[in-house]
Amino acid sequence: MEERPATKRNRPDTMMEEGDKLCSSKRRLADEGTWSSDSDYDDLDAMITPSDLENLTSGNEDDEDEEDDDDDSSIVTTGSNTPSVVGENLESFSLTESEKNNNNEKEQKKRNLGPSFLDEALPLSRSLFPHVPPSIHFYSHNRIPQRPLPLKLRQFLKWKLSNVTPAVIKRIVSNSGFRLLRKNTNCAEWTGTWGNHMKSHLFKSIPRDCAKINHFPGTFTIGRKDRLWKNYHRLKLKFGKEEFSFLPRTFCLPDENKLLRKVWLKRGGKEKWIVKPPALSRGNGIRVVTRWVDIPKCRPLIVQKYISRPHLINATKYDLRIYVLVTSLCPLKIYLFEDGLARFASKKYDADPQTLSDSYMHLTNYSINKNSSSYCLPNEDAEVRQGHKWTLASLWDYFKENGIDHNVVWGRIKDLVIKTFISAEDQMYRRYRTNVSNHYSTYELFGFDVLLDAKLKPWLIEVNISPSLHSASPLDLHIKSALASEVFNIARFHIPPKLAPKTQKAFLAKLGVDDIHSLCFDKRLYVREISKSDKAKQDSILNSVLLDNGILQRETYLESIIEKLTPDDVRLLIRAEDELAQTKKFERIFPTKDTHSYFKFFEIPRYHNLFLDAWENKYSENRQIGIDRLISLCNEKVHLKVPSTISTQKKEPQIVNVSMLKAPTSGENTISNVDSIETLTSSIEPMSTGSDSAIQSENDKSRSPSPVFKTSTINGSNEISENVTNQGVILT
Repeated sequence: MEERPATKRNRPDTMMEEGDKLCSSKRRLADEGTWSSDSDYDDLDAMITPSDLENLTSGNEDDEDEEDDDDDSSIVTTGSNTPSVVGENLESFSLTESEKNNNNEKEQKKRNLGPSFLDEALPLSRSLFPHVPPSIHFYSHNRIPQRPLPLKLRQFLKWKLSNVTPAVIKRIVSNSGFRLLRKNTNCAEWTGTWGNHMKSHLFKSIPRDCAKINHFPGTFTIGRKDRLWKNYHRLKLKFGKEEFSFLPRTFCLPDENKLLRKVWLKRGGKEKWIVKPPALSRGNGIRVVTRWVDIPKCRPLIVQKYISRPHLINATKYDLRIYVLVTSLCPLKIYLFEDGLARFASKKYDADPQTLSDSYMHLTNYSINKNSSSYCLPNEDAEVRQGHKWTLASLWDYFKENGIDHNVVWGRIKDLVIKTFISAEDQMYRRYRTNVSNHYSTYELFGFDVLLDAKLKPWLIEVNISPSLHSASPLDLHIKSALASEVFNIARFHIPPKLAPKTQKAFLAKLGVDDIHSLCFDKRLYVREISKSDKAKQDSILNSVLLDNGILQRETYLESIIEKLTPDDVRLLIRAEDELAQTKKFERIFPTKDTHSYFKFFEIPRYHNLFLDAWENKYSENRQIGIDRLISLCNEKVHLKVPSTISTQKKEPQIVNVSMLKAPTSGENTISNVDSIETLTSSIEPMSTGSDSAIQSENDKSRSPSPVFKTSTINGSNEISENVTNQGVILT
């Protein structure tokens, strides 16, 4: 019987020390005809002639006119959609359950059994700042709030299902007060959805300013294996393998057939190569080959150097699934989840070329190995190290017991994650600017697949732009429930702006809260438009930080950029600090006070990245001082000052058909008895007009006449706009 990975409770007596294992691995592989060291993986560029380089770089500009993420194959990077017992158990609920809970609330009120709102935690997450509405607090799959939001508020919380919405997501949003809308419902008044990636131009059809979708436009530039390589390789050619040596050498066929052939002949055909489709997942179409005739030459394929010396645990190959959240592209904000998955192959590793056809030995994908007769189901207990799937925390415990410092590995993983996003930042940002109207509507969770070699160097295998959150075991559920609920809390979903200020105050009074000024989504906090005065400051900073040779001079902006804060600056910081306040298992790895060293890799410097760098440099060691500074400005409502050209008319909702965002249909359970939800309306009370003369910025002082402010209605909430002649507006 095949030996399984060691457990925490019963490690084999014959477990070798890490150093002995590495030496043994080197001896065993010495005669394979493979390269002599990991660094050799990066030496292929030395064979490329100048004409080859021209061919390599000629198509890497941005390809605005090339195929976007509209290839059918590009929408299936979702990981496994495999149903499971756990998933089925999670699915066995419907909106009738929510209705039953509502009836129980009514009975509880009749019998006066429930504690008052004053005595219980509010199922909302407060902002750190005044005049900023709270966000919905999301609970894990097995928790519900002690006291849900009143039904009159919950009626506005609607979650649009898609073909790929996982069971754990449905349970989390249902527990947190949302009603589920059928995926084919034409109601445009949904608040959130979880679906696959879609074409960039479809982001313009997000129906409301207060709706969120779980993607950014353009992330296929790292989600497709061919685009990932091209972006990475562009920076590697510019900065060298000292900075970029974490992605195995890749050739994109058929365009690079000649280059691959040249390398193949140079190495004598002794190497192992892994052949992959450029935009599929779950191990579909992957083969390991050693013969030139085994590589199709005429269709799109990725041919990548196979890492023949993986780090082994109990003679078994494994990889890591790392979860990364991006909440903004400008400024770029990257969060890394501290836990994840270690996924093992189901057969012991053997480097003999005769074994290359054995997918159960050479591939670690769950969707492949689950079909192996030797595959062991993941642990029931997340802390136990047995079976073919562990938590990342359990792997780190194993490393510690074997004298390996996992912090070194983790630091290298952080580095490759940051550089991967920067490699495609310019392309993603330009699509974002073109297709997304505000700073609220988008966020994205990524799954980075990382392989450790025998020297424990992390290698990036691929990036999943729709990582599977389906739960095939209690271990999966342990990771993915905590992951998903924290993703939503960091992304900050607001109650839609369906209530007039007077009604909001009445609800807050009923909830026993008198220090929150507004309850519903406020469009002003997320506008992308900035005034000409804001733009003047940004241009001035950017013009001063670059020398003639293009080198960024950090000392020129660290103090000046945060000396006086504009309304746009304050709004950016509110969003950043409120996100950080929601982190538990996520760590923001970019920006920090030390990540300015990555600025040289950006295509161009961006004001908002420099601004947040300066803020972190000054306040990261004593964040409360910075928060107090922002609180003072928020008390003056500086953050609510927006350009006069922003529309104050309620926009007719458009319908975006999220049901089109479908992955392979085999397997995923869906809620079959979800009731269609009628369009809910509320009586909006008339809003009084008034002035807000406290809102003033330093740049306005130089303009005449002074602006007069008036209160107007945007989507049913109070808005403050400048009643002045057009001062100009610029999208950021």
